[in-house]
Amino acid sequence: MIHPVRTRSVIDDIVDQLLELIRSGAVREGDRLPSERELAERMHVARASVRAAIGHLQASGVVASGAGRRGTVVLTSWVPEDLQPAAAPDADRFRALLEARRVLEPALARLAAARTDHAGLAALEEAVAEQRALGEDRPRAVQAEGRFHRLMWRLADNAALERAMRDVYVELEAVLDMAMRTADDTERSLQAHEATLAALRDGSPAAVNAAMHDHLALMEDIYATSTGRRFR
Repeated sequence: MIHPVRTRSVIDDIVDQLLELIRSGAVREGDRLPSERELAERMHVARASVRAAIGHLQASGVVASGAGRRGTVVLTSWVPEDLQPAAAPDADRFRALLEARRVLEPALARLAAARTDHAGLAALEEAVAEQRALGEDRPRAVQAEGRFHRLMWRLADNAALERAMRDVYVELEAVLDMAMRTADDTERSLQAHEATLAALRDGSPAAVNAAMHDHLALMEDIYATSTGRRFR
């Protein structure tokens, strides 16, 4: 999940990649991040840039390092609100992101159904249970919703598609809060995840496509409601 930095804002890119490890559940509370040297080599950046990015996360209470610690330790499994995407996309960008998602995510779901094993399905089931257990803790429930999707992409075992989908989803996350305003919204999200998981277990492309069609329609309905435009 760590890749070379290719933007001009090097430190911001590093921060975003490290936060993505937390959002996806790839690292959890108590886990250690790769060393500064390893991160610098894998990202093709200077160690000073990695150190600055880690310092930013340390100041936000996400990680801790130094003072006798061996490496950088993750302090929380959840990204603080001050580090979440702030600005929702405008109507045209929102539509473009939803169109891209319609192309990318069903393909990833079909690959995940074909390639995952019992352990992968069990991890998805655990992600759904975690989201349900959060109840009315909306900030974390929103992140748990995204964690289910990120895990499914990883189970597809196609890094190129996963990265493209992640870039789309990161922008959409600023809208996820609108999609989970009420207990009914949260329940619909959970039901969509359970239906998607059942389709992945079934394994047939038709079942996966049907579940993903209904799943993606949830946010497309938010688009129609919030912009006054029909998506399809």
